[in-house]
Amino acid sequence: MLVYSVTSRTSFDILLEIRRKIEDVKKVAHVPVIVVGNKADMAHVRQVTQDQGRLLAIDFGCPFMERSLVCCNIDLTQLESCARDRVGWRSICVAGVTHFVEERRGALEVRRRQRHLQPANSAPGMFTCHLCSRTCRSRIELLSHLTAHRRWTEMDGQRRRQQ
Repeated sequence: MLVYSVTSRTSFDILLEIRRKIEDVKKVAHVPVIVVGNKADMAHVRQVTQDQGRLLAIDFGCPFMERSLVCCNIDLTQLESCARDRVGWRSICVAGVTHFVEERRGALEVRRRQRHLQPANSAPGMFTCHLCSRTCRSRIELLSHLTAHRRWTEMDGQRRRQQ
């Protein structure tokens, strides 16, 4: 994992050198890596754009992502000592990713609930029946629904005449 700070151009520029050193040590032409831009939450002091990070990842032939350790609930003061301890490091990373996934799912659930609370006729491409306020997704569905209203009205009229 090659990590740079989006707030530090220097940390980004040395990734190429770090990649070369890794390949020299491993003695292979292609080492599987991922480029990660950290501090994505600090857009106001950004020195490296997301496109620059993405282009570097394309040059390396690897995936790219931007994240913020603050959002993953990882204690930055213990990060270096945990990196030395592989088991501890993995457990913290798993906990951070789990927390991130749970937060994301929660946010998606909140957005889904808000979407369902919106009035149906405010949604684009929806058609409302003027008789019962039912919302239909297409004009054909609305016409079919109105035809059903007409049938119900005709059946009610026939019943009244028979009585």
